[in-house]
Amino acid sequence: MGKDKASLIINGVSLLEHSIRIVSPLVSRIIVMLSPKRSLPPVSEDLMERIVVGIDSQPNQGPLQGISDAIPFLPEEVDSVFVLSCDLPFLSTDWLIELKQAQNQETDIVCSRWDGLANPLLALYRKEVLSQAPLLLSAGKRSCFELFKNQSIIQRTPSASSSRVCKDVNLPEEYEKARFLLED
Repeated sequence: MGKDKASLIINGVSLLEHSIRIVSPLVSRIIVMLSPKRSLPPVSEDLMERIVVGIDSQPNQGPLQGISDAIPFLPEEVDSVFVLSCDLPFLSTDWLIELKQAQNQETDIVCSRWDGLANPLLALYRKEVLSQAPLLLSAGKRSCFELFKNQSIIQRTPSASSSRVCKDVNLPEEYEKARFLLED
């Protein structure tokens, strides 16, 4: 993309704020992890009291580092954790509810599947699965897909009518298309 995707604006709010608004009704705490050189994108005052901001302890290690560093911020009583990237302009609370409803006692991870690919950054994890992140990093592994190994996983694919719910924006033209489709 060439710029911080969390700061991109659609419908007058940053993509980060959009994600916070979508997940907010479903969780007790929202943890926003930033890479060391990034600052918090614009977020409305009313949402600031709902979030905890953390900084990755090691730069350039990718999302697995953020997951690892977020673990101490998780409330002790929490069993399941949404892990979301901030570049999902079509994300909806209804989709997250669908992921949550798919989880059962035997399921470790419920992840979204879009365009034939599972997305580890649009998923619901058991907290104990995420606790493996520091061990993976210390073993030199950086891919979030490493969290999938030896886990019970349900993959959910959105219906054709709502397929964009899992679509992220990685290119400037994808961002512009999302703006065109979503702005009033």
